[in-house]
Amino acid sequence: ADRLDQAARGALKKALCDLPAKSGSTLLLRGLPGVAAERVLLVALGERREFSENAYRDSVRGAANALKDLDVKDAAVFLVDTKVNSRPVSWNLRHAVLGAREAFYRFDLLKTQKKPDAASLAHVTLPLASNAQLEQALAEAQATADGADLARTLGNLPSNICTPGYLAEEA
Repeated sequence: ADRLDQAARGALKKALCDLPAKSGSTLLLRGLPGVAAERVLLVALGERREFSENAYRDSVRGAANALKDLDVKDAAVFLVDTKVNSRPVSWNLRHAVLGAREAFYRFDLLKTQKKPDAASLAHVTLPLASNAQLEQALAEAQATADGADLARTLGNLPSNICTPGYLAEEA
C-alpha cells in the first residue's frame, strides 16, 4: 500500500478519509496517477486495536462482494498477507478463498429464465511466495468451499427434489 501510494503521489492516503472505518467497507479508486491498474479497491479492516479474525473475514467478504459487483475478471488481492493476531498466512489464505467463494455463489438451478452467468474471477493474484504449506491450505480451502457450495445448493432445493434418496445419491 505504501509503494502504491508513493506511485500515486499520495492519492491513497488522501482517499482514506472517504473510506468508512467499519471492517469490510470498500472504496473504489479509478485512474490513479502513476498506477497501471485501472482500479484500486481499498478495503477497511476496522479499528486497529479491535482487529481480529472476525474483522479479517468481514474485510474479505466486503472485498469479494465489491469485486463481484464490479464484474471483475482479474484481481490482485493483498489482504492475504495482513497480520491477523498470531494466525499463520495459511489461515488468511483459507478464509480469503472461503469468503470469495461465498460471495460468488449463486443458486439459479430451478429458474426457468436464468440470468447470464454472473461475474466470476477468472484469475486472482496473491502476493505470496509459493510453498507446500500454502499450496495445501489453498487445496483444502477449495475443497471446503466446494463442500459449502454443495451444502448451500442442497439446502436451497425444495423437498420434492431433495429427498432422502437424492441426498444419499449426492453423498
